[in-house]
Amino acid sequence: YYINGLQLNDLELGRFGYSMIGGMNDATRNQEGVTAYDFNRFGIAGIAGIVCTVAGLSLSLVGNDGLSFDGVDSADVAVSLWTVIISLVLSVALCLMLGRKVFKAKRGSALSRLTLETTQESADGYVGVDKEGLDGMVGSLGTAVTDLRPGGKVSVGDAVFDAISDGTYVERGRQVRVVATSSGQLVVKMV
Repeated sequence: YYINGLQLNDLELGRFGYSMIGGMNDATRNQEGVTAYDFNRFGIAGIAGIVCTVAGLSLSLVGNDGLSFDGVDSADVAVSLWTVIISLVLSVALCLMLGRKVFKAKRGSALSRLTLETTQESADGYVGVDKEGLDGMVGSLGTAVTDLRPGGKVSVGDAVFDAISDGTYVERGRQVRVVATSSGQLVVKMV
């Protein structure tokens, strides 16, 4: 399946896991790889767009009002082209300098309110997924804590994990076997 040109099939199993996305942010973040034949998103069309934008801005500064086709002095075109190029370079430099100031602002200053300074501590409940630990669970038996249609929760041992079924509906309370891991989730099959 493709959403806005993004391939969302699981590369290991070859299917689309609807439970793995919660919006376009998740759809772009949970990508596991790129196909070898994916087209380049910045090529001739991207470069031509930049050239046409610079040319359009430059020619708008020449002062050819009224759509006169008599010709334009090349010195005027050169001055307008350099004006646009220097403006673009200065605006990029200004953005970089302002960005550096904002991200290095001292606590309590006006610029510090623009940046996020909090951290996600495991003591507060923010935990990552231990991929190595999940890989070691392949072959284990567990129980479906919620209905898996195809996503839900399963209990393996004393812990509860996010899981997706192999494409079948699994009722809560049924015994499942872990057959693989994908995107920080267990892939399970009903026993």
